[in-house]
Amino acid sequence: MHFGGWMATRDTELGRSLQFGTAAMGQILTLGQPAYPRNYEVWYTHATGVNASLSQKINLILGTAGTMSQDELENLYTTFLRPADSAVKMEQIGSSMQRQIDHVITSVDSAQNSVETYGQSLTTIASSLEPDSTWKQFQPALEHLLMLTQSMQRANEALKNRLVQSRRQMLELQTSLEGVRTEAATDPLTGLSNRKGFDAAIESAIASGQSSGGSFSLLICDIDHFKRFNDNFGHLIGDQVLKLVASVLKKDVRGNDVAARYGGEEFAIILPGSSLDEATAVAERIRRTVVNREIIRRSSGEYLGRVTLSIGIAYWRAGDTTVTLIDRADRCLYAAKRAGRNRVVSEAGMAQSTPDGRSAA
Repeated sequence: MHFGGWMATRDTELGRSLQFGTAAMGQILTLGQPAYPRNYEVWYTHATGVNASLSQKINLILGTAGTMSQDELENLYTTFLRPADSAVKMEQIGSSMQRQIDHVITSVDSAQNSVETYGQSLTTIASSLEPDSTWKQFQPALEHLLMLTQSMQRANEALKNRLVQSRRQMLELQTSLEGVRTEAATDPLTGLSNRKGFDAAIESAIASGQSSGGSFSLLICDIDHFKRFNDNFGHLIGDQVLKLVASVLKKDVRGNDVAARYGGEEFAIILPGSSLDEATAVAERIRRTVVNREIIRRSSGEYLGRVTLSIGIAYWRAGDTTVTLIDRADRCLYAAKRAGRNRVVSEAGMAQSTPDGRSAA
């Protein structure tokens, strides 16, 4: 019976995996995408429904555009599925910490054995002496006692040195661990928080709101027609555009605000304690600053154009989850794009468009 149950479970899992695989290949064929392993992994994960954030983003893109480019698919993989090297580094640091702990335990055990041996020797010496013993009879025992005491001093000194060394190494490992954690939550290109750092920050903001009754606003920013920069001028220029936007965001966030590279050419900003009006003012300031910057090819000084942003804003309220809040901000973002790009749209229905005398990109 147990064997039969195992076979049934195995057949069920096989059937489910085949269904997911068929659904993944169906999406690839329908959208005319290459059957790369990464593409398959994105669609297979979407079919299983185990990554709600990934599925939400896919549904939003398909619901708006009806299709998905290879660049968008690559961004989805990078944002939601790419394995992190930091996990390996953290495991290595953890192993080093465990070795240091083992060394300390061994040193303490050795010191404890030395103390027990010393105590036993004192007892033996005491029991060998008579009350009326002469100095000559005391002398060998005292010499032996001195030798034991010196041995104990050496053992204690060795333990002290071992503990000092271990403490120093543990502090170094702790610093390394903090560095790895920071690295794991930081986007290497822009220096902003990455998606992992953003997820942790928004969960913390929601938890804070639920416990204290406070609130916050969320901005989702997208670089308009970013693909054109990559296609027309190359990925190095695309990276320059991303860094430009990131630099503006860094200068405009303050205190507890969190700016993150949300994925691909999208950025997110969490503004604790900010109302929709205040968040809209921040978003407009960012949008204007970005559009006033020029993209210049560093090698030749060639003018390549300007960058514009579309920004959607949502306001967290009691009962909101990460998914519902991001969904509202995303819908505002796509409303900004449908309205002509280079503008800010909040969930309150406010739309401001100030293209600074230029047509929307």
